[in-house]
Amino acid sequence: MRPYQHLLGAICITGLVVVPTRTVAAPRPSATRTPILGLTSIGGGTLSLATTYEGRQRDYAPARVVRIAAHAGTRVVVTAKTSVGIRFLGWSGVPCNHRQATCTFTLHTSTSGTARFRSYVIPTPLITTRSTTRASLDGTPFTIAPEQLLPPPTPEGFFGPSAGPFPTRCTPPESLAPPAPRNGSCARVVLINGKAFNHPVAQALDGLGAISAYRSDDDPSARALAEIEGDQLIDTHTVSAGTGGAWWYPYDFTFALNGGAIARAPWYSGMAEGLALDLFTQLYQATGNAKWQSAARHTFASFVFPRSPGRSATPHPWITDIIGGSLWIQEYPTPNPTNDTINGFGYALVGIIDYAQTFDSQQAKLLAEAGLDTWVRAAALARNPGGVMSYSLSVRADRSVHYHLVVTSQLQYFAAITGDPRFSALATLLYNDYH
Repeated sequence: MRPYQHLLGAICITGLVVVPTRTVAAPRPSATRTPILGLTSIGGGTLSLATTYEGRQRDYAPARVVRIAAHAGTRVVVTAKTSVGIRFLGWSGVPCNHRQATCTFTLHTSTSGTARFRSYVIPTPLITTRSTTRASLDGTPFTIAPEQLLPPPTPEGFFGPSAGPFPTRCTPPESLAPPAPRNGSCARVVLINGKAFNHPVAQALDGLGAISAYRSDDDPSARALAEIEGDQLIDTHTVSAGTGGAWWYPYDFTFALNGGAIARAPWYSGMAEGLALDLFTQLYQATGNAKWQSAARHTFASFVFPRSPGRSATPHPWITDIIGGSLWIQEYPTPNPTNDTINGFGYALVGIIDYAQTFDSQQAKLLAEAGLDTWVRAAALARNPGGVMSYSLSVRADRSVHYHLVVTSQLQYFAAITGDPRFSALATLLYNDYH
């Protein structure tokens, strides 16, 4: 047989020409195609996908575009994920309830679908003035006492420099040892039953002491530690659908407050917000990095979403309250909305004043004026003549030497900042009561 003979079929003869005819094989049945699922988000949201086939589940990282190959019969659960400022509009192209964010269906053939989102703006409430002594926030009026805000008496501000050392390399579990446990980034944490938890106040205070030391001694490790604490706060902040771009610094552990009340996670603190605000502000002063300015602005926004008046529960985190025409900043807003802790309120005011002066913020100045007026009157009410002052107005029996001295130093600082004799006079009284 010739090498090519197997290619020939029947031979027909036409005249003198020999023409081979081809044998065409019958078409083979096509193989079953693997279904392709393609999903796209439009308008800013993301898609969270999970698939299950024959009992095996697979989860996919949230993304804006999803394209996967899956077996026919695969169960698909896809969720349209929103964030602050993004609203889900609906699905198209997939067998889902149009408006329901989570969609479940079985994939039989290739399917393409779209999730549509739309951005929206949550306006940040503005403090508006009605007169030189009256203002309002979110429609609720309160009293202000106009104050001049002078430069701090020392370049370091309220917080003096830490003595160091300023660790920038930390390895748990060694770094978690008391008395100042730190995580793998060297940010301060608190240990509860052997587990490390984020502690925004400890982190902000650590950073403020470090940045003050950097300004005093030009120690690069002090600046590095301050930035580590600032980055930790940025990385762990949360947002709320009801408070726009405001940043909140949650506590993820349950905490027993003075007087026996229990703050259950997640809870927020006006002291933490104020100290974080001050750290970001001072980091901007020291470095000029716009990242810190942005973080400060997001944090300041947390002060202008107050507690909803006349409601048993406010549907978003809050630290600012207006009671009887007086503006309060609560260190412990929950579970007791009127805990009225004095030192935490004072720490928040330090941060607000630094922010107002650094960024020339009229909103922050109005907030500081209103808060200072409330605070100095509250501190006077917490005084126990001839003895240690009360920690808060809600638990008068709780007296702390440490916080008595803290409030005395806050009064002295505010006296220097404002020149208002109310602060210096009360500072003298507290000093004479106990020092």
